[in-house]
Amino acid sequence: ISLLEEAVRLDPDLAEAYAQLARGYNTLSFKYSGETDRKRFHENAEVAIEKALALNPDLAEAHFARGLVLWSNTEGFPHAQVIRSYKRSAQLEPNWDEPYHQLSLVYSHIGLMDEARQSVQKALEINPNNTLARFRAGVYLQYAGRFEDALAAFKTIPRDETPLLMDRSLTETLTQLGRLSEAGVIADDYLRRFPQDEGGGFAGVKALLLAKAGRNDEAEAMIRRANEIGRGFGHFHHTAYNIASAYAAMNRPDE
Repeated sequence: ISLLEEAVRLDPDLAEAYAQLARGYNTLSFKYSGETDRKRFHENAEVAIEKALALNPDLAEAHFARGLVLWSNTEGFPHAQVIRSYKRSAQLEPNWDEPYHQLSLVYSHIGLMDEARQSVQKALEINPNNTLARFRAGVYLQYAGRFEDALAAFKTIPRDETPLLMDRSLTETLTQLGRLSEAGVIADDYLRRFPQDEGGGFAGVKALLLAKAGRNDEAEAMIRRANEIGRGFGHFHHTAYNIASAYAAMNRPDE
């Protein structure tokens, strides 16, 4: 972000830098900020993207960044607008893999799994080295209940590529396979390395593992922690899912 801010200071007409700056602010807002800072960083992203599009309305990177900025809890995840932005980006730059990858992510979140798989496959045809697209293909196997296949896909991706996503998906898949001790090792290692646990993602995972082990009091404490540190973060909906799963494991379906 600091380098891109310096770039637009040196060249206020560099649309590409504004587009990338919007992406940086958006990542900070969505993944690493709670309620207090999230809106401020999101507003910075919106200003940068509007500047990029004003300078060059046909810039593929700007339409792509606009999709990223719109696809947030701050905006309420307006999927139709986001899909239009990614499709426009892909139309302007058809040999760019990332719009297809992100388009697949939106499709998967609204239940259009066939479209999600087709779109991520298109991304991988353009760029087989898109690591996050390969990860996403594994997630779609997980959502289809093909847990062994998902695990095999995840094992081809370096865990340090994106620990929040990779380690959480690994633990969730291992849990579905009944390999709770292995899942626990990964969850504990993540919480040791990243004790801030943005979004409460691993507090939610840990709550589920504790509930499945019959350690209900400890699971309850972990649920409280997940709620306390997670609300306002972009990925909290995944945390909420694991909290719900923990309550189900404790035979408390109302909660």
